[in-house]
Amino acid sequence: MRRAAILSLLGALLAALTGAAYLAPLPALAQQTGQPASSPAQTTAPVQVPVRGGLHEGYGRLVFDWPGNVEYTAAVEDGSLIIRFDRPLRTDISGALANLRSFLAGGSLEPDGRTLSFVLANGDFGLRSFKIGTSVVLDLLRQGGAETAESAPPPSPLPANAQQPAPASVPASPAATDLRVRGADHDGYSRLVFDWNQPVDYTVDSRNGQATLRFDRPASYEIGTLNSRPLRNVRRVEPTGGDGRGVTLQIAPESRLRHFRSGTRIVVDVLNPASGGAAETRPASQQATAPTPTPKPPVGERGQPPATNARAASPATPPQAAPTQQAQTPGQPPSAAPTSPQDRPPGERGPSLPAQPVTPVTSQQTADARPIPGAGPAAQPLSSSLAPSRIQAPVPLEQLQGAPVPVTLRREGDMVALRFQFEDSNAAAVFRRAAHLWIVFDGARRFDFSAVTDTDAGIFSELTQVPVPNGSLARARLVPGVNPRIWRDGPSWVIELRAQPLRPDVALATEVQPVSPQGPRLFIPVTGIGETVVVRDPEVGDELHIVPLSMLGRGIEGDRRFAEFELLATVQGIAVVPLADGVAVRQLPDGVAITSGDGLVLSRDLPERSETFGEVASDSDIRKGKPFAMQEWRGNQAPGQGFYPKRQQLQFALADATSIARTKPRMDLARFYFANGLAPEAMGLLRIIAEGDADYANLPSFKALRGATLFMMGRHEDALKDLSDRALDGIREVALWRGAAFAALGKWNEAVEQFARAGEIPADYPRNYTTEIALLAAQAAIRVGDNRGAGQFLNVVAAGTPTDSEQARINYLRGLVLQAAGDTDAAFELWRPLAEGADRWARVRAARAIIEQELAQGKISNADALQRLESLRFAWRGDDLEFDLLRRLGDLYLAENDYRNGLATLREAATLFPNHPETPTLARTMTDAFAKLYLEGGAERMPPLTALALYDDFRELTPPGARGNEMIQRLADRLVTVDLLDRAANLLDRQVKFRLEGVEKARIGARLALIRLLDRRPEAAVGALDESAVPGIPVELARERNRLRARAQFDLGNPEQAITLLQPDTSREADLLRADILWRQQDWAGAAEVFARLADPLADKRDLTEREATLVLNWAISASMSENTPAVVLIRQNFAQAMDATRFREAFRLITNTTSGDLNDLRTLTQRFQEVERFQSFLSDYRERLKASQLSAIN
Repeated sequence: MRRAAILSLLGALLAALTGAAYLAPLPALAQQTGQPASSPAQTTAPVQVPVRGGLHEGYGRLVFDWPGNVEYTAAVEDGSLIIRFDRPLRTDISGALANLRSFLAGGSLEPDGRTLSFVLANGDFGLRSFKIGTSVVLDLLRQGGAETAESAPPPSPLPANAQQPAPASVPASPAATDLRVRGADHDGYSRLVFDWNQPVDYTVDSRNGQATLRFDRPASYEIGTLNSRPLRNVRRVEPTGGDGRGVTLQIAPESRLRHFRSGTRIVVDVLNPASGGAAETRPASQQATAPTPTPKPPVGERGQPPATNARAASPATPPQAAPTQQAQTPGQPPSAAPTSPQDRPPGERGPSLPAQPVTPVTSQQTADARPIPGAGPAAQPLSSSLAPSRIQAPVPLEQLQGAPVPVTLRREGDMVALRFQFEDSNAAAVFRRAAHLWIVFDGARRFDFSAVTDTDAGIFSELTQVPVPNGSLARARLVPGVNPRIWRDGPSWVIELRAQPLRPDVALATEVQPVSPQGPRLFIPVTGIGETVVVRDPEVGDELHIVPLSMLGRGIEGDRRFAEFELLATVQGIAVVPLADGVAVRQLPDGVAITSGDGLVLSRDLPERSETFGEVASDSDIRKGKPFAMQEWRGNQAPGQGFYPKRQQLQFALADATSIARTKPRMDLARFYFANGLAPEAMGLLRIIAEGDADYANLPSFKALRGATLFMMGRHEDALKDLSDRALDGIREVALWRGAAFAALGKWNEAVEQFARAGEIPADYPRNYTTEIALLAAQAAIRVGDNRGAGQFLNVVAAGTPTDSEQARINYLRGLVLQAAGDTDAAFELWRPLAEGADRWARVRAARAIIEQELAQGKISNADALQRLESLRFAWRGDDLEFDLLRRLGDLYLAENDYRNGLATLREAATLFPNHPETPTLARTMTDAFAKLYLEGGAERMPPLTALALYDDFRELTPPGARGNEMIQRLADRLVTVDLLDRAANLLDRQVKFRLEGVEKARIGARLALIRLLDRRPEAAVGALDESAVPGIPVELARERNRLRARAQFDLGNPEQAITLLQPDTSREADLLRADILWRQQDWAGAAEVFARLADPLADKRDLTEREATLVLNWAISASMSENTPAVVLIRQNFAQAMDATRFREAFRLITNTTSGDLNDLRTLTQRFQEVERFQSFLSDYRERLKASQLSAIN
């Protein structure tokens, strides 16, 4: 595995180097630093650092909010943003990545805990970094923009009444965009790069020392220092024409031009006069083979100030072997040059083009020239006279017939899928080259990319359709490490992009044929061949022959390089790069032949490609894409034929083998058993092999066989573990068994995808394997609505003389297909005999299908359906059917408001099937139903004890967060209302200990303490207050908690401590508690003083409530017992009239009319007047409030 990892890293490095080989040298690093390079890193514990990300005008911002000062370095390196801090951190970058999807395709914290690596998306970026306080800020700037977003001047607007002049017949010009023009001198030529950020057509006219470029859209040209410090071969660069579409270059009269595209950029090379002359005088035969010297790195590009924060991208350099393009004769119109081999003199060959763009460059001479109906054929590209004969002129996209093919995008986790929704069958080719994804179809159709955006994709950018002579071509720039896989959904093709190996599902064989009608050739056996598309790579500049294939997953595994051509790695189709003249790709009835006029120079023994996985290199079955060679394993016999002689032969071979050489004969015997449908016998041998030869047990071919064997034994989860080995990815037969395992586990979507990759069940499988897989595939197809596909799988089983049990399963599944088609009567005719039949599998399913259909038609009620479904509950146990049945019963019980049975049944399903893919959804259903019961009034219609018992039984369903807390509080309110204080306290106690934090914990803790006091449990009240003590409690809540603590201390026999706690509190509630304490201590003078404050607001009141009258009466008693006669007289004067209207009239008169000293004993007074009770004002106040409102309204 270590070797495989090294090979993988070397492959990635080589791909990066070859993909960038055509670029001029780049600065290796655009680095921002927040500390000197020599600053030592501090070793500290990791710090939690929040990370924020946001989009701004022209740049994306990433902010690390460190709690203290930190030093850092930040750099853009090879498509990645690397940030290193001088101390370790912990952070969650998912939110920032979600906000910056158009800038960052992914990221992670490195193992050192100090370094974060982000993958850049959608092109090149510059970097700007700085600090704001202790926060580290990094801005990613799109290449070609201003150096800083803040300093970019806004475009000068036109006056409000100004209009751009345009001919009456031409639409108004689009707004001019800022266009940067860069330049640099190289060995042999000077280069200008026009940094367009979108595709643009252009023309070039060079004559008499002046070259004029015309673009099909206007621009405001940023020429910089190109005129003040001119290039060697370009004396001046000036916009011309006044419409922003033209640029004139002043060059030497003898200089020649070559021009091409690099992505959306336009590159113009002005060749040195000497170099140009040599090229013109060289014989044509030499021009085709003489290589151009490799350019040296330029001294520096001019036209813009040196970039300090943004990485400067150099333009594309033509391929090394491409000769220079001949200059057009001055004055000669473009159409005068020959455009086809027939137009050239006999024996003359057109020279190869250097990096000729695939997108046609029209010969339009006006700014907005467009095809005009009836005006004759469209102008030919300027380069058509120089194109090789096999590269024909591309067909403009607007001339393609038929409705555009919709292209949609789907994202699942780290995978992005592009779906090309064809309505008819097409052959396809898909591969990656020079950091670009190539998607080719043999049907000439336009693509509709309106539903796809780079921002949504994240891992690719610049998805465009490129005009080609035949077929259809789409290209996109891919993030490093991302590769395609392909599958088909009907006529639609789906390309999945994620970090994965680049390999086809079925690797095509390549055969060296030394003798053939064309001489030595390379032959690739394959059928379903589409029309070959010949095109030039706009990045590398060489010629590609692309052969689309209609058979899914057929491609070339690994790049193959030969003396005269290169065979590219593909996931679908064939792609050939000729390296010598005369190489041709021929389509034959049984395959594709790569030939040459004089025969290819080939060796029969082709070098073996290094495998991605080290084990695969010695695993011939996997390399051949045939992990289950059933016919060969049976000794080329039909299942069951010659069984005993062959078995005896294999057993003798095993017996004769030495103890250290028994792995192979054991494996041969296991394969023989498996190929004859005897999975348990094969499993016994495989177990012995795994115990004795661990290395062999790690081979992918062994895992494939063991996985299939486990599946046939019903151990589906174990089977899927073996079959999911990454080394088995891309193998069609393995996809078949994976699909069967997924289907058996009820993972229908995954099953359908794998069955689509597999395509078919091999004909040499034993009948029991074919039947089991076909029936599961039919079920999966029905689940996703593919009734036609389900019918095809059922026909496979029906054609093989099924048993009675198999026929019953077929009839049940056919009933489902008929039901989906709306023919319920025909479905019932198939199901009714099954519901009373002998096959248990079909009987249970048919009976349930009948019940569900009758319920849907209103023929039976929910109660009737529940009764009949309950009778099926124990008829079939242990698989997806039982799970579905339990879930359905639970849903019906909940619909009938039988929450106990409904929740209990759903919980049973989740408990019995914890790994079922629908279990998370089931858990959410239970939680939502439970919360709805207590939040939407359902529990209030139950008796309080019933609601509490139901809550206790299903407490684990309480949702987290605010919803769950509200549920608990509502139930506690109801329990307090009916005086079930201990049960309410238990609810709040669990909430305080396990669910709450911060101020809310302190608030609920105060309510719990109050309930404990009302329940006469002061020690528990103190415990609740201690448990819920948190910092930062608001002032009013803190005072309330202090009063409750004082009351608890008083009840515990600590009145002095209670009074001390109340000293800073001057509220009315505190006075009520003080009066209560002083009264019970018989501190009459102190009590009278407190009562005076409490009764003062009542002095002018004539109608007193019973509670207010009690307050006045107790003030009078306290004053009398303290022998404060003036106070008693004052009380009588102020309240006599109001007290006469209350039930305390006689007691008040007696107390206030008696002279001092006659009331020495309060007990004598209370015995005479039973209305005067011991004072309990503090808790009485709370009780009154609870009568008027809920417990949750107390604080």
